[in-house]
Amino acid sequence: MAGPAADPEVAGLGVETRAQLVQRSFREVLRVQQQQPSVQAALLDVKTTWMDLIQPRAELHPSTPRVEVGIENDQTVVFLPDQAGLQQQTLVTVNEFDALHNGQPKESLAMDWRANIRDGFSHTLWERSFDRQYPWARPLVAIAIIILAVVLTGLIEGGRRRLRRRGRTLSRRLKASEKELKKSMAIEPEAITPETLQEPSAQLDIPLWPASVFSPLAVVTEAGQSVNQLLSILSKGFLKEQTLLKQQRNLLRFGVLLVFWVEMFVVFGAGSVVSQIYPITRPYTPYIFSQAILLPVIWLGITLVDTLVDIEIDYHLNQWGKDAQLDDAQSNRIALRVSTYSPAIKSATTVFFTLLGLYLTIQAFGIDPAVLASAGAIAVIAAYISRSVLQDMLNGAVILWTDRFAVGDVIQVGEYAGLVEDMSLYTTQIRGPEGRLITIPNGQISTVENLTKEWSRVDFTIEIAYDADIKQALEIIRVVADALRTEPLWQDKILEPASILGVDHISHTGILLQVWIKTQAMHQWAVGREFRLRIKQAFDEANIQIGLPQQTILLRR
Repeated sequence: MAGPAADPEVAGLGVETRAQLVQRSFREVLRVQQQQPSVQAALLDVKTTWMDLIQPRAELHPSTPRVEVGIENDQTVVFLPDQAGLQQQTLVTVNEFDALHNGQPKESLAMDWRANIRDGFSHTLWERSFDRQYPWARPLVAIAIIILAVVLTGLIEGGRRRLRRRGRTLSRRLKASEKELKKSMAIEPEAITPETLQEPSAQLDIPLWPASVFSPLAVVTEAGQSVNQLLSILSKGFLKEQTLLKQQRNLLRFGVLLVFWVEMFVVFGAGSVVSQIYPITRPYTPYIFSQAILLPVIWLGITLVDTLVDIEIDYHLNQWGKDAQLDDAQSNRIALRVSTYSPAIKSATTVFFTLLGLYLTIQAFGIDPAVLASAGAIAVIAAYISRSVLQDMLNGAVILWTDRFAVGDVIQVGEYAGLVEDMSLYTTQIRGPEGRLITIPNGQISTVENLTKEWSRVDFTIEIAYDADIKQALEIIRVVADALRTEPLWQDKILEPASILGVDHISHTGILLQVWIKTQAMHQWAVGREFRLRIKQAFDEANIQIGLPQQTILLRR
């Protein structure tokens, strides 16, 4: 016999090298065989069917060369015997290592390899017979499948866009519902600066105070309407409406993702059919088809569980909110906490399920996650990111659990101050001066000042002239505060009678008087502005002068 595979040195080569030698011999045999006129005629005469396009025929092709098992140089070999147009040739040697690796005797393994090689010759000949008889069949069928997949994908994408539009409509309704609740607390971001938060109040120059030191609250009630009743109605209605809207939105999001993965299934399915058409890509068809099924199943399962968890979170949060609202029906704090906790907790669960989905996807592609984890740079980066993220998440959970602040509160964190617009377990966003949106990682929040939790206070100070009548000034302040509290527009915003603390400081510039007025949360700026205006008018009528710096000059001759 002749052939490189029969050489003892070749028989000891690596598996990949031996496989390449067998493939080279396989292709050479087919090339030589198809040069024969009889084989060329047989390729055209043999009867083929359209099933040969996608599936190899089980019966042997009439031109299939004979393949035998024999012994050469005391080695078991698979070879081609002498036959029409082909000389005797060794294809592969079966050694002890092959038998040990496959768990079979050499003779039995050689027979299996003989059958596989013979079937490979037959399948290739059937494919070439089909290509000779229908030379344009494979590209035309592939193009038709691709066009069909594009049409189906377009139709599915149109349905997905409609679902997304419906989802955006629900999101707008959800935001509008939240906006209605927060209208009574809305303040302009320009008004919130660290300097104004630290200043106690107006002192000497009340008439000269700029209007933008603290912006007024957006008035949501008409004259005579009860603010407490409105807040109670808004809070209860908010919880009920939010529950329905969030559930509908969650289901729509799942529907959008379901349609997306149906679309991906069509794409992967078309790819697997096209790969099945061409013999060179046919070995990859099972992998592509398995991904077409496995990936949608993984992510649809992950999304379904995430959606169900989101619905469960909204349900329990709103049940808790309804029960807590019964204890304080006049407060909207519970509704604000529900609107804050819901997206924060759901974002954390979404991150968890997304990471789980990525892990399962990596395994579905046959990649061992331990290999990625063992990579030094990846491990260092992952450790650094996970440490920071874990710190932010834990501190965010503590902030939510202790109710330090919620969406809609005005807070100060270090040098940053403003209205809390959004919050998750990882970050907090506040709208600061000039409308700038400030994002603060929760891990960096240690000390926070909440100016609007449960109730607020007007810290009013004014410095009158050194020779002014102190008792008269204090009496005017008391009368103005009592009159303000009795008016329908302000009586629900002021929770208690004003606390007139009296003389707080005496200096060369005058006498400092201090007053505290307890108000509903977020209403201290509106009440404070109105109170300062009326004090200015009352002091002008009583001819009480604002304190001015005094200095004594001694002249000596």
